[in-house]
Amino acid sequence: MRIYQPFTISNVKSVVEMPRIAHQFNWIGFWFGVWYLMFKRCWLHTAIVFTIGIIGVVFIEAAGMSAIEQSTDIVDIYNIHNGVNLLEIILGLALSMWVGFRSNRWIHRSLRSRGYVEDGEQIIAPDKGAALAQYLSNS
Repeated sequence: MRIYQPFTISNVKSVVEMPRIAHQFNWIGFWFGVWYLMFKRCWLHTAIVFTIGIIGVVFIEAAGMSAIEQSTDIVDIYNIHNGVNLLEIILGLALSMWVGFRSNRWIHRSLRSRGYVEDGEQIIAPDKGAALAQYLSNS
């Protein structure tokens, strides 16, 4: 069972968003990251995550290239290249975990900034469709 929080625009029951509550891990956000944030219209957080990722990769690559230029041994160059790849994987996983843990909160914040308000109590249901049906039957 999952927990959902209904959001409506000025209590108009025909316009309902039903995101999951904020303290649950979001696996779709973890796997799809920036694409998921764009789909959910969290533009500021999309830009932040994307910028951190790009700047991090550029910084790691620049540091790796600087280390490769100073090295003359082929084994050292190979090890530096592997280290750069490992750091980029760690950065990607860290950003994915961040999006996974925080994306539900960011979605709620995005809905509030677009004029949605929390409407009613949280709903426990197996999926979003069942939560929406339960919400509409209670109102």
